[in-house]
Amino acid sequence: MPRFYHQGRRVVYNEAMLSLLFWAFVLVLGLSYFGISLQAILGSSTGQANIAYLYNLLLQGWQVVAPYVQPFLTFLQNIKP
Repeated sequence: MPRFYHQGRRVVYNEAMLSLLFWAFVLVLGLSYFGISLQAILGSSTGQANIAYLYNLLLQGWQVVAPYVQPFLTFLQNIKP
């Protein structure tokens, strides 16, 4: 039987959110262990340029993928739980 069989969507979303928070916490602890400062990275001009580049890259990628994903998302919204 699949892991999320007959469970409500709320349970799946809660597990996903808890997992995301856990891994974000682990990431911050790992960065702290190696002495990497997020504030220094985000405050530097190089860090800001890298973030802007990644944002634009993700935005362009989403614009390419969105027409293919949108019908699937619409289908999922119309499914009755």
